[in-house]
Amino acid sequence: MDSEKALRLIGMALRARRLEVGFDAAMALTASGRARLAVTASDASPRVASRIDDAAEQSGAAHIAAPFDKFQLGAALGRSECAAVATADAGFSKAIIEALNGEPGNTTRR
Repeated sequence: MDSEKALRLIGMALRARRLEVGFDAAMALTASGRARLAVTASDASPRVASRIDDAAEQSGAAHIAAPFDKFQLGAALGRSECAAVATADAGFSKAIIEALNGEPGNTTRR
């Protein structure tokens, strides 16, 4: 598991405008069925993690409960903190999943 690589990829996805940041934006993308991957910080509230996980499960998106906290995720995005992000980009999704799980398609559920 390479959480630093995953954080760099998440930052790159933001700069490429392929990332929705924050609970509301990540939830909207995931619930719409367009998200390929939703990521929640390790210290996201149980409500946030549960709602993102439920939306991901219903839409068929992957959801990863990341090993990094809200402050680390926020720092990668140039913010003070961030609990959730989502992307519809297949390439970024695959790369982030591989960085966090070591192989494609092996996602972690809360």
